[in-house]
Amino acid sequence: MELQHRAGDGISVKWPLVYTNHHHLLRTSPHSATQTEQPPPPPVESEPKLSLYQRYKKMLKEYWYVLLPVHIVTSLMWFTTFYYAAKMGVDIVPVLEAIKLDESIIQYFRNSSLGYFAMATGMYKLATPARYMVTLGGTTFTIKYLTRRGLIKPIPSTQTIRTSIKKKMDKLQNTK
Repeated sequence: MELQHRAGDGISVKWPLVYTNHHHLLRTSPHSATQTEQPPPPPVESEPKLSLYQRYKKMLKEYWYVLLPVHIVTSLMWFTTFYYAAKMGVDIVPVLEAIKLDESIIQYFRNSSLGYFAMATGMYKLATPARYMVTLGGTTFTIKYLTRRGLIKPIPSTQTIRTSIKKKMDKLQNTK
C-alpha cells in the first residue's frame, strides 16, 4: 500500500506505508529502505532428522546421568496415573477405538478380568511415545537448568574432545 504526496513543484512522491505490530500506519522515506535485497543465506547442512527413539538413545548416551533420574520420576508418575485411572474405573476402550487402534489390542482392555495392575501396565505401554517425549523434554529442561546453575558442564564438541586427546597424546609422547 502506498500513499501519494504531491510536492509543491509538481513532482509526485510515493511513500510506502508500513504496518507495525501495533497496527499504526507509519510513513517511511523511499530512500530509507535499501534497494538491493540480500541474497538468502546458504542452506545449512544439518544432520538427518532422528526419530524419537533415536533421540532418546542419543541423549541417553550423552546425558545418562540426567536422563535416567528424569525417566524414572516421569515413568513413576505415568504408571501411578494409569493405575489410579484403572482403579477409579476409567473406561479406556472408547479412547482406544477413537484413535483407531488395532482390535487385537483393544480386546485385551475389553476383558474385564484384567486387574488394575495389568490395565495400568497396558496403558503405560501404549503411552510409550508420549512418555519418551516427556522424558526428552524434561531432560532438556533439567540439563539447561543445571548448566545455568553451574552444576554440570555442557558436553564439549567432538572437535574439542579430539583436540584435547591429541594434546594429551603429544604430551605423553614428549615425556618419554
